[in-house]
Amino acid sequence: MQISNPLQMNDWNIKKFLMVILSIQFAIWGLIGLDSINIHIPILRQLICFLYLTFVPGMLILRILKQHDLGNIETTVYAVGLSIASLMFIGFFINYLYPVIGFLKPISMKYLIVTISVLVLFLSFIAYLRDRDFSSNVSIDSGYLTNPTVLFFCILPFLTVFATYIFNLNGSNILQMFILFIIALVPLLMLKFGSKEFYPFVIFITSLCLLLHTSLISNYIWGADIQHELYLSNFVLTNSYWNMSIQDNCNAMLSLVVLAPIMAIMLKMKVIWIFKIIYPMIFALVPVGLYKVFYKQTNTEIAFLASFFFISMHIFYTIMPALARQEIAELFFVLIILLILNKEIKPINRAILLLIFGSSMVVSHYGITYIFIFLIILAGLISYILDKLNNEKSIYKVINKNYAVLFIVFTLVWFMYVSDSSIFNIGVNIGNNILSSMTDMLDPSKSQSLVIISGTLPLLQSIERYFHLCAQFFIMIGIFFLLRNKFENINKEYKSFSIASFLMLGACIVVPNFASTLNTDRIYHITLFFLAPFFVLGFICSTQFLMNLIGRKFNKKQMKRALYLIALFLLVFSLLSSAFLYEITNQDKTGKFAVDKNADFYWVNNPELYSINWLNEYNDPKYRIYGDFYKSAIILSIIGQGETLSFQNFNNTRTLQRSYIFLSDFNIKNDKLFIIEKSNKISYFRNPNLMRNMSKIQDSGSGWILYQ
Repeated sequence: MQISNPLQMNDWNIKKFLMVILSIQFAIWGLIGLDSINIHIPILRQLICFLYLTFVPGMLILRILKQHDLGNIETTVYAVGLSIASLMFIGFFINYLYPVIGFLKPISMKYLIVTISVLVLFLSFIAYLRDRDFSSNVSIDSGYLTNPTVLFFCILPFLTVFATYIFNLNGSNILQMFILFIIALVPLLMLKFGSKEFYPFVIFITSLCLLLHTSLISNYIWGADIQHELYLSNFVLTNSYWNMSIQDNCNAMLSLVVLAPIMAIMLKMKVIWIFKIIYPMIFALVPVGLYKVFYKQTNTEIAFLASFFFISMHIFYTIMPALARQEIAELFFVLIILLILNKEIKPINRAILLLIFGSSMVVSHYGITYIFIFLIILAGLISYILDKLNNEKSIYKVINKNYAVLFIVFTLVWFMYVSDSSIFNIGVNIGNNILSSMTDMLDPSKSQSLVIISGTLPLLQSIERYFHLCAQFFIMIGIFFLLRNKFENINKEYKSFSIASFLMLGACIVVPNFASTLNTDRIYHITLFFLAPFFVLGFICSTQFLMNLIGRKFNKKQMKRALYLIALFLLVFSLLSSAFLYEITNQDKTGKFAVDKNADFYWVNNPELYSINWLNEYNDPKYRIYGDFYKSAIILSIIGQGETLSFQNFNNTRTLQRSYIFLSDFNIKNDKLFIIEKSNKISYFRNPNLMRNMSKIQDSGSGWILYQ
């Protein structure tokens, strides 16, 4: 049986389309009205509001632009990107305009529901006027929904949620380990048994499971940067207003100070759960968009393996869920790449979409914005050089000099006039630090990447490092063959950005302070948006070269074997990245806490959270509050104050008079704290004088509060 395809609603008959849109709008009014009279329907408001906020405005804008026949993937990611951009900029404008006319708390339910509803109704009216004559019979077979592959992968997210619940409850990681092992097998299983039509769906589900298996650990947020992100979002939520003059880099990011509060209000959820559930669901669309990018230039198998390589990197699910603003920015980044490759979109529509997605990325995350500016400039130079070397005329470029100038100007204006120019100053300081240290080329102490590559590590971590180096070697081989014009289907503009990305990775090693100022992990992760397919292509080219050396033909059968070898590589690589093998062999899992309740990191269990909340309620505001390096960040986000213990006050407890100290389960069981040394390095220290000279005033079993 054929049913209308909801992922391509913009291609439906206009009456049917608007009937669904208005039905969702009426449902929103009804659910909010029921909540106002204390009639609550569990989950329904969250589900309907999520669909309303993330799909409806974007679908309407696509309809207004008369943009059709995009396919499931592009329609979905464009709609979500346009919806999120709409929310951020509408929130920005009402925050600026409403106080002028006397509405002093614009970021609150009554103003948001009226404004967003008016926006949806207005867009519906314009869509009807502009696109009422278009209709296409887009449908899917209902058998698709009952396919064993679909049913199996639909179960995985629920198992993942249940696995994190069990882990949070009693520390058991058996189900977590099972899910990680199944995910590691996915490339082999799909190549052997799976149908190609399910590749995008499988990428989305595995991405979501990997993100949720870490993001849902603890009933509180975990990570470093996200503690401050939560504080800013809650500050806006509490005041129902965003003060754009506060001098803080993150305060200029609408992904935090506008989008998150709007989501929290409309979905009736705490910002904590917006960050832990909603943002990962949005971010899981990024690998799906990348699959489409890779597919447009290679084939289904290569695109699938390249996308899986991207999500197998531990950065994707152990760092990104703790950077809420970057999760949103990366969606706009992949949308810009999709626009580079989609020549079927009308030039005027492409220009409009590029401006929307580019400006949205700027107001979502400044780090990615600076990286993208660097890539635009470098890719432009590379494109010019390649055209001269090949005696070719410069082809039409989507990211041309006009767009580059507009993007850079908007970036400078936003960064200079919001949050008291704090981000602009950061950018200037980054440039100064890099330029002033150019004389220290290849100095390991000045190159974060060289430290990572050359540092001494335990056995399993060394093996994981070799896997990373091996992957980068195949990327290098892929880029080498790209320069030799072996891959004819690669878009020329994408080619320039890929070479620029590879050179950026090289700069992380060669240029002092380059990687440390922008963070090596972040740069590597971002460059994979362009370089991930070259890992697969480089592996295939290396195999083909070896086959030629021994005098054997590289036919379709050999190609299939090469793909299976890549899947085997990704199997081991994934098990290392997820700490599965670390847990099996009982090795140290620094920063990989999702399978080990005893790992020391920026996270708290329920008893520890209870102790911090107790301290928040009963502390004397005149007293100082301390924790070790990891837990002080969490204390600060909950209580509003919190300092990291230093070597000085750790060894001289008289400096801790009139102070509270929080000890975590790790601190108690191991009798050590992660504190700041005299040289500002962070190390573990033991000190029996701490307990002897201070009184314990609260004990939750896994968390203590000491007092002096």
